Amino acid sequence: MQSYLEKLLCELISINSSNPDYSDISPGEHEIGQFIYDLFRKNNIDSIKQEVELKRSNIIAKVSSNPQYSSNKKKQAILLCSHLDTVFIDGMRFAPELKNGFIYGPGSCDTKSSLAVMIAALIEYSKLAKRSYDAFFLGAVSEESRHLGIRKFIEEYKDITSGIDLCIIGEPTSLDLGIAHKGSLKFTIRTEGKSAHGSTPQMGVNAINMMSDIISNINSELIPLYDNLADEILGKATLNIGVIKGGRAFNIVPDFCSIELDRRVLPSETIDDVLKGFKDVIHKTAKGRADFIASVDKVNDYIPFLKTDISSLEFIRLLKSCRKIYPGSKQAGLPYATDGGFTCQAGIQTVVFGPGDIKNCHTLEEYVSTNELFTAFEIIKNYLLQIG
Repeated sequence: MQSYLEKLLCELISINSSNPDYSDISPGEHEIGQFIYDLFRKNNIDSIKQEVELKRSNIIAKVSSNPQYSSNKKKQAILLCSHLDTVFIDGMRFAPELKNGFIYGPGSCDTKSSLAVMIAALIEYSKLAKRSYDAFFLGAVSEESRHLGIRKFIEEYKDITSGIDLCIIGEPTSLDLGIAHKGSLKFTIRTEGKSAHGSTPQMGVNAINMMSDIISNINSELIPLYDNLADEILGKATLNIGVIKGGRAFNIVPDFCSIELDRRVLPSETIDDVLKGFKDVIHKTAKGRADFIASVDKVNDYIPFLKTDISSLEFIRLLKSCRKIYPGSKQAGLPYATDGGFTCQAGIQTVVFGPGDIKNCHTLEEYVSTNELFTAFEIIKNYLLQIG
């Protein structure tokens, strides 16, 4: 099986599935989706394509329970979910290399190794006669940018999602069980000033100066408050001001300025409360200044937080499989956001799991250990056999 997994991962790596949101020369997920769709069909597994955007389709597969062995109670189901896209980096070569116990290539770690593990495990489960659970697979598009795939799946397949007892999201966790991550709130703050010639700045209102005051007060007054919100698993909330735009020319007083912010949200927080903190800073900064115009301009996106119920039966079963195959597996909070935030928000018990180290991702030298690849497969297979 190890050689099969290595071959499957190399085949997946050789397909350029880089996300077209980042580069005009990225082809997207069409080819890799077709490859997986054909592979499931070849193994007599029901598979469909769910179009999300033109030539960008989720791949959904199902191995049904055997009625002879199913419980008379509520029909139970699990979902194996991993994304199809990779990031784009100049110089990427889609020529996988197996060397010294590691497989190198774009997406090898994030997250084609998880894809290979889940595909192979589902094929193994399909061969089992005593299947008491339905097992679904979702290969989701656009995780690396707008999370379009998981959103579309949840929106259109409520009949499936309403019956899922556990969703396993494939991401590089070094074989730990990711039981929580922060949400990611992306939004814009904008200031509006008044243009004037740069030689007579007193005739205008400088929007960049206004934004500078806001940023200063965010750093000095708002961020220190995050220490009071610290989560036991995830630590404290964080903020990154990632983009600033403003002005038209060096000799024109800027009449606008905007910043784009990424605020990581804890499970104990609400979006309204988070935004209120920034609105309060803006209000305080503007106090007594009649020409000060600023606002939270818009919320650009929100990836929900993940919080797993570690007392749930299905999580405990997965934990047992992890401990049996790989005793070093831990329960961990993750520093990054995943598609699991959306399944969690939809009411599905969700855990993040997969081979590979997040530190190896999004680089030209991306790689994954073949030992972790095979161990992850054994863990997922063992879990499926438990519920079979």
